[in-house]
Amino acid sequence: MNKSLITAITACVATAGFLVSYGNGDSTQGHLHAPGALDNYKIAEAPNISGINQGTPSLSLISSTTIAALINGTLVFTNNNGKSWTTKPLPPHANPEAIDFVNSHTGWLLAWAGTSWNHPTIYKTRDGGRHWQRQFEAPRAIDQGTLDMISTENGWAILANRLYHTRDGGTHWTQIRLPSGDIPVGLDFVNSTEGWVSVRNPRAIPIESLLATNDSLHFHTILTTSHSISAMSLQSHGSGEVLEGAPGSYMAFGPLLKKTNDGKQWLTITPSTHFSQLHVFGYASAMAFDGETGWIGTTNGALGFVPDGLMVTNNDGKTWHFAKNQDGWAIQAIKMTGLGEGWVIAYAASGVDFLAHTVDNGQHWTISWPPKTPNSLDFITPQIGYGMGVPSDNKAIVFTKDGGQQWTCQTSTTPKTFNAYAFSPTLGLAAFDTYVGPQAEQVAQLYASHNGGRTWQKSSLLPHLTVLAIQYLGKGVWMMRVQTNMGLSNQLELSTDNGRHWTRLKLHLTSADMVSMVNPHQLWIFAPPTKDTSATTNSLVLETTTGLIQNTALTFHSSHSITYDVNSIDFRNTQNGWVMVTKFVQSSKLIHKPGPIKKLVHAAPKLYNLLYETTDGGRHWTIWQLPPSWNVTGMDLVSTRVGYLIVNGTLVKTTDGGKQWHLAAP
Repeated sequence: MNKSLITAITACVATAGFLVSYGNGDSTQGHLHAPGALDNYKIAEAPNISGINQGTPSLSLISSTTIAALINGTLVFTNNNGKSWTTKPLPPHANPEAIDFVNSHTGWLLAWAGTSWNHPTIYKTRDGGRHWQRQFEAPRAIDQGTLDMISTENGWAILANRLYHTRDGGTHWTQIRLPSGDIPVGLDFVNSTEGWVSVRNPRAIPIESLLATNDSLHFHTILTTSHSISAMSLQSHGSGEVLEGAPGSYMAFGPLLKKTNDGKQWLTITPSTHFSQLHVFGYASAMAFDGETGWIGTTNGALGFVPDGLMVTNNDGKTWHFAKNQDGWAIQAIKMTGLGEGWVIAYAASGVDFLAHTVDNGQHWTISWPPKTPNSLDFITPQIGYGMGVPSDNKAIVFTKDGGQQWTCQTSTTPKTFNAYAFSPTLGLAAFDTYVGPQAEQVAQLYASHNGGRTWQKSSLLPHLTVLAIQYLGKGVWMMRVQTNMGLSNQLELSTDNGRHWTRLKLHLTSADMVSMVNPHQLWIFAPPTKDTSATTNSLVLETTTGLIQNTALTFHSSHSITYDVNSIDFRNTQNGWVMVTKFVQSSKLIHKPGPIKKLVHAAPKLYNLLYETTDGGRHWTIWQLPPSWNVTGMDLVSTRVGYLIVNGTLVKTTDGGKQWHLAAP
């Protein structure tokens, strides 16, 4: 486990309603200001969690059954074709970009390092990822790099728009000067001397070329195109394929070319019209061939109306089809391990990367990593909980009885993905939008489950409403947050008979207000900043359901140099709660902007992920600083000390209120 710091700032404040001003310029010192309050805080250390820093997905094929993968910033290994996995730590303060292992012990990592994560840096491990040694740091860059290690001694890398080569296992890296000052874009080597490098001509954009070498020293041009080179696959004996793309973004693929006669002749094996007939207009993320079987990984980018997924050919590119059982998979990386067999890293609507394996050219898939983690959480005890959606299936309802170590799919056959759901020990309620009647009137359809989410029955229709959230409050009492179809205002509905009847509360909310109801009469509300400058517009307050403010617990004041974004709130009662905050501190440091014109600009703002914890209704707060790479998409405070976060698609758990975190499924 890495020993990076999570800074805990325990703030003791004499009165409620105070300004949190964490940081002054570039400083990380904490200051709390309130009438009559004394600054009193302490710095504590808590261990970081290895393997949940985000990064670029990457696959490394070590043997037909041994794979290393960089996924959601986690380095994972399998030596039995995915039956079991082990995780390894990554270097601290590095944003991973690519990995390449030549055996189960020796591998390299390309990552962004430096004070602003703007220096491409190569690390090496000799013990399967347990320890890492920094080998080489390239100049500051903004473009992504790539890595292709051939053996324990020979390898290639593109860093900061330069091509580098090592002959001694990375101890020394030599820059290779390309003809005409071409800028390297991609590379693919089959051994220590033979390889391809795609390049861009800096003086004749969008001209791109493909260079080849047979001795690792001299490069010659084998293809020049006015299109971009989207992907390439070099096979043994000098044969290979190149996928071109149009110069602009979101253009049709193709054509796909095949090299013959040592590059003296290129054949078009798939014209671009064939790809356009498949409505492929996105990006080619990767390509691989094994004989006449080929894969192209695609992602549609921002175009939601076109398909993405894995395209497969079984006849050397004459025809292509999309692999089955892919519901909007955006392919990030691929590796073929045999004829029709291989791995992909993809993400679906959840945005969480997952690792999938097929042995029949994509007819069937097995999701191997990460351990099944739902997209959202609803725990009813510290050990028993429910979730909705997993990376490959957004409709799945899953269940755990061991604190998230294992999840069981209750059902994935709901009519639609639920907008909202919640569970009590004996009942589940959920809802989604639908249309009824000859006028296609939009209504909210409420469903109930009496067997832990395995089956669902229609409960009631709520006309002219969209259900945004459902919350169980105990003893048959439920809260539902709804929005009218004709406006942006939100209302709260309350049921005291397990959802059979609902009463609308008089309290009105804006669509931006965050709500955590703690009993039928009280709720916590955070109102984000608006043009309204009254006392509660950016404060966390405890209110009654009639609108009476009982306690102003926390107020944030942004300035030109410091801004706060409150992401979510979750309270168990009037005393115990969490507030997740992202704080941005404008840097006073000036740096040279990358590019030909040397211009001084302000460095990027520093980001702080802060988890505020209170156990006394907001009179005192403990502020836990989480790593800046943590993208928290789910939060559930289950008891006074036990809680869960979904971080970069991985479930983490605390049993001490937030001081220490560990993977729920180690």
